[in-house]
Amino acid sequence: MKLTFLNFTTLLLLNILCSVNKAEVLSDIPFNKLREMYSFYYLPFNIGFKVGNQKDDVFPVIRDAMGALTVTVNPDDMKKVETAWKEVREDWKKRSLFLSTPIDLGKKVRISPHLVSHKIGINRTALDSLSFANKLIFQKTLQDKSPEIQTKVTQLFFLKSFLEDRDNNDFNFFIISPSWCASSKEYRAIFEAYFKKFSPAKLTIHSIVVEDPDESIFDSKIFKELFPNSKIYSHEMVPRFIALQQKDGASVVYEEGEALSALYENFFKPHQGFLNSLVTNIIPDKLIPENNTPLSSSIAKLPKVAE
Repeated sequence: MKLTFLNFTTLLLLNILCSVNKAEVLSDIPFNKLREMYSFYYLPFNIGFKVGNQKDDVFPVIRDAMGALTVTVNPDDMKKVETAWKEVREDWKKRSLFLSTPIDLGKKVRISPHLVSHKIGINRTALDSLSFANKLIFQKTLQDKSPEIQTKVTQLFFLKSFLEDRDNNDFNFFIISPSWCASSKEYRAIFEAYFKKFSPAKLTIHSIVVEDPDESIFDSKIFKELFPNSKIYSHEMVPRFIALQQKDGASVVYEEGEALSALYENFFKPHQGFLNSLVTNIIPDKLIPENNTPLSSSIAKLPKVAE
């Protein structure tokens, strides 16, 4: 029998519900997003970051003689690192396809097999891709479910709407940012450059730019549907990060700092310090790999991508 779109929508919802029911419980310990952002921002150098008494107190540190991350990098040395680093980043931004590829509102462009650029409107919702009839199916299927299940299913449905079949077996990492945010442009260029340099298998990076002329993204339905778990977020800032991985038949979602930690541990940890030769007179040239401290205290709870 030929499968209609109506049947397909129902099957997709049932698949997502099954996935949600089988999904493991991830850590509810807040990951410090600012720390994870700094760690990725300075990935090319042998610098770690520690959180102080307040969540906004994040300090750059290097290893002492015993290999522990205890030595704080002084501000003058960080300025020297930033001077060398800025020149590299400016070149990356000039060559960034995420930043230079034209894309119409409501469309996406696959600029390489594993780099995808999306542009959406501020009023986009999880169900926009569905017809009126299929929206009714969605709502009816979820009407007897708990608010928690409804939230998880809506989040997953929204994320999967950005994927193609070829993406389903990858670790999909999303950078979601408003059109007005300069910092977000910086991160999109950096992640693209890291990916192009190391070409990690099983990773697809999605840049999702939200057209936001009134700077209202923090109150948008997009954020409410994609990032519903505000209690586990350490910071309310953009860009926002989310990742989706299939594991043992379940869809596992990582949000914000946890998404960054999962990305680092699975794909980029071996590459820390790859540009450290630019600052060897400031930052020690080598770390001690076996003693590397995880970016987050609860990182051990994160599942690995299959080897």
